[in-house]
Amino acid sequence: MRIAVFLVLAACAVGEGEMPKSPERDALEALDYRNIRSTGYAFTGCGDELFKTRFKAQTASGKNVAGVVCCGVWKSCTVRF
Repeated sequence: MRIAVFLVLAACAVGEGEMPKSPERDALEALDYRNIRSTGYAFTGCGDELFKTRFKAQTASGKNVAGVVCCGVWKSCTVRF
């Protein structure tokens, strides 16, 4: 059963590359990040949230950052580094 749940969630993950318009992208843009790129599904770093996406981006001042965007069904997205 756990393997089936894992495969379903992995299939729903955002792939690598330009992050499409989504709640995850909206959370990063609200922090004024630019050049946002998804680096795939995050297996750790979000606890029990349903949607977990690793990312790389740049701050408004040009600094490179990387982290995880965590989104739940009943809560908004959070960004973790």
